[in-house]
Parts: sequence; C-alpha cells; structure tokens
Amino acid sequence: MLVFAHRGASGNAPDNSLKAFQQAIAAGTKALESDVRATLDGRLVFFHDSTVKVRGKIPVRASLIPASKYLTMDIGEGEYVPLVSDVFEHFQRAGLLHEITWSLDIPGNKEFNRLARISNQYGIAKNIFACNTTSTALVHWRRVAPAMLFVWSVRIRQLEHLGVNGVIETCKKRHVDVLNIKLADVTQDLVNAARNIGMKVFIWDVHDESKLKAATAFKPDAIYTNHPEKVIDGTWKA
Repeated sequence: MLVFAHRGASGNAPDNSLKAFQQAIAAGTKALESDVRATLDGRLVFFHDSTVKVRGKIPVRASLIPASKYLTMDIGEGEYVPLVSDVFEHFQRAGLLHEITWSLDIPGNKEFNRLARISNQYGIAKNIFACNTTSTALVHWRRVAPAMLFVWSVRIRQLEHLGVNGVIETCKKRHVDVLNIKLADVTQDLVNAARNIGMKVFIWDVHDESKLKAATAFKPDAIYTNHPEKVIDGTWKA
C-alpha cells in the first residue's frame, strides 16, 4: 500500500511546501500528493487554493498572480509557495526525483499541458498520477502524456447520480486507471467493482488512526494522509 503524504507531511509543516515534502521523504515515504496552479506568467506552483488574498484584499484568482508573488508568499515556518520546477530540481540534485511517485491534483488543461512539458523535461512522466474530479478531462490528458497514470477523484454527488454501475461504466469508457474515493464515501461494492475491471483504488482523508483502520479494511492500493510518519512508523495501528 502506497502512503501518499497529503500536501507533503502537512500535519507537521505548511501545506505543499518544500519543507513538507522533505519531511515526508525523511519519514520514509516516496509518495507525495500535491496540487498545482498556473501563475499569470505561465509557471506552475504547488498551491491548493483557487484564489489568493493579496494583502488582505478581495481574493484574486490564483491564475492572475505572477510567480514572483508566490515565491515571496509566506506560508509559515519560513516557507514560501514553491515552483514545481524548483521542487523537482531540488530532488533531482538530491538523487531522489526518479524514486518519488507524485499524485497531483490538476485543475485544467492549461496546467496539465505545462506539467506534461516539465515532467518530460525531467523524465518522470511515468511517476505521476494525474488527478481530476471530472473523468472527461482525463481523456485529453492521456493523449498528451500517455506515460502518466490517470485518476478520477470521484465525488459523492457523482456516486449518488451514477451509482456503482454507472461509475464503473464511466471508468471503462474514459480508460481511468485509478478510482480515488473519500473514506466517508467508499463502499465494499464500489471497491469490488473497480477491482473486477483491473482498476486500482486509492482512499483519501485518512488523517487519524481510526480513519486508517477504516481505510485499510478495504485493502486499498494507496491512502492519502497528513501524517505519513505515523502510518509508516506504526504509531497508528491499522
């Protein structure tokens, strides 16, 4: 079972910061989850929110903020919002980049196309799980970067609308590699149905010991947690 460090070791360090990624690696996982956003000037940053408050003013769309602003945006503990390329370069210099598996939430085609170029530059496309809540986005992405794996982060409204059979038929139609399900929404029927067509199952929102026990009962291929160190060192018992 892969243990993805959700936004890095975000239980101990600022979300999506280089420090959070480093702490996750130090804890023993080589699987990192994060979010990417495009900047005004065409760079990619590891950043979750779709808007940014600039000097406490009205929130501005993240895509309207230049990279230079992100690089000086204090997110706590002396950390700043990092460029995707800078983080990749950091781990490249450390000799670790090709050992790391990335699960990246990508909001749209613009961000994905830029990520595809960067991942090809570093030769790590095969190490990336590209995630979106819309299965149709994955169809375009597969054409652009066929070496990646593609993850449908299905939401409860989709599960309620489609049902188990509808979700599985959509996965087959869109050639989805992984079904990513929130712990509160996962059912054994859905897990079994996904496995029956050869899909992997990831479970997210596994942020305490009780949730770890509940998630591992489904025998997922991966979980997402803010505390990878507690899962890996056995502090939390599954």
